[in-house]
Amino acid sequence: MSGINVLVIGVGYFGRHHARILSELNARSPATLPVIEKLIVTRTRLDRAKATAAEIRNSISCSVKTVIGAEVGNMRQLISVLEQYHPGFTSITARDKEQGDSIHADYSIQALKYGAVLCEKPFSHASGDGSSLRYIDALQGCRNAELFGLELPLAVVARDILKDPHLGKIMMQADRLEFYWEAWDRGKKKIIDDLGLHPWSLIPASFMVKICQVEDRGTGADLFLELYDRQTQRKRSCKITLNIGAGFRGLQFDDMVIGFKKAASRIQLIKLDQPLDKAAKRGIKSLNGQVMLTVDNPLEQNIVAALCHRPIVGLRRTQESQLFLERLHGYRA
Repeated sequence: MSGINVLVIGVGYFGRHHARILSELNARSPATLPVIEKLIVTRTRLDRAKATAAEIRNSISCSVKTVIGAEVGNMRQLISVLEQYHPGFTSITARDKEQGDSIHADYSIQALKYGAVLCEKPFSHASGDGSSLRYIDALQGCRNAELFGLELPLAVVARDILKDPHLGKIMMQADRLEFYWEAWDRGKKKIIDDLGLHPWSLIPASFMVKICQVEDRGTGADLFLELYDRQTQRKRSCKITLNIGAGFRGLQFDDMVIGFKKAASRIQLIKLDQPLDKAAKRGIKSLNGQVMLTVDNPLEQNIVAALCHRPIVGLRRTQESQLFLERLHGYRA
């Protein structure tokens, strides 16, 4: 395939992971992927962007010949970079102090004019009045809208669970689903916005989600849901607990409890011998047991899928994710 330029907007904590993976793909990806000719990485200050570009370029694993640092701190600068490099693929991981996550939507709509886009979640800030859904309407009207992808790592895990003959059957037949999700950062104040989409994306896409009750404590929240399986017409209960803590993440299908454990770039699903709430209190030290499933690097899978123009989380699921956030904040339409 012909070569392309790729762009990572905002190479902070998350953006560096995107940039690193992209910088290595030429050497270890199948021939069905385009060759990356130039990797452009941006920060809000040019000196920092250039320093990050040099760091990536000098890495022993980098297989892209040209890595460029550019300054993007506003829409004018973004448009200038897009016009100069015409990226066939753009990762959007920036976060604006004033716009917050809504900058993802504005930047995505511009970048789609040139090629595929993978956008860090959420697509835009949800305020509870439904106003963020206008960004979805704008996205649907974009050229190349079918090339848009939302970067939800747990959507990859959900896909692999459903493909597994044992775990998939347990998930689809369970009467009760529970999820427990902790953040490490004690500075987080909007826990629903920061964490809510992770466990939500583990819920099968064939389930309709009804929000019954939201108990938001700022640094913690309990979400009570009802799930309706469109295929079997069965209803089941679901609870999502979000917290600040030591980073424990787990799920429970009826009596089966599973913890999530990072193993290098992979995620292991570990069967636990205690209820989810007790396992959460014990924290990540309790993650010892039978490995039920191992999922290869979800971020890389999202990037490769988007590069192949087959995003794992496409336009429809992105719309559902934004509507879910709006409803968690009180939107009722």
